[in-house]
Amino acid sequence: MKILILSLILLTCCSLAESPPRTNNHVIQRYNFQGLQALRQNELLEAQANFRLAFQIAPNAESLDGLGACEYYLGNFSNAQKYYIKAYEFNPQYYNSLINLAYLYEANGQLDLAEKLYIYLKQKYPQNYRLLNNFSAFQFDYYGEKKLLDVEFNLLQAKSIYPDVLILKNLIKVKGYGETN
Repeated sequence: MKILILSLILLTCCSLAESPPRTNNHVIQRYNFQGLQALRQNELLEAQANFRLAFQIAPNAESLDGLGACEYYLGNFSNAQKYYIKAYEFNPQYYNSLINLAYLYEANGQLDLAEKLYIYLKQKYPQNYRLLNNFSAFQFDYYGEKKLLDVEFNLLQAKSIYPDVLILKNLIKVKGYGETN
């Protein structure tokens, strides 16, 4: 019954929202963006090089989060966890790394930890469309029918915030599931 709902987590790991207190902000954003583009193309070494370069210029949470995503895709979950936590410790306002950490817990089968983190984040950041999408995917995958209304509601909220293609696809899957059962 487990249906894979696409996730926005790791492919949009770097929001580039944080502004490091240096004049090199534009350069750092460019390297983080290049790292994200390489990550999306599964060019993990290139992504790591860009994220590390950005971090060397001026330490920032986005680069740490990006390095965590690279480690995740390389299957180095312990290292990914360390980077996600480091990113949050570096800047507690940068919560995208915690969204990725929740996804990592989910992927590792640490469902209780994942759920607790998703719930905490949803209470703290109710307008984050990535979080709403990923929490919905989690609930749908692990609770199915029991949480179908919550899943649909969260996805509708996410769509209202930002109508991303993946959110729309997830809504179609959820509505189709509800109609066939």
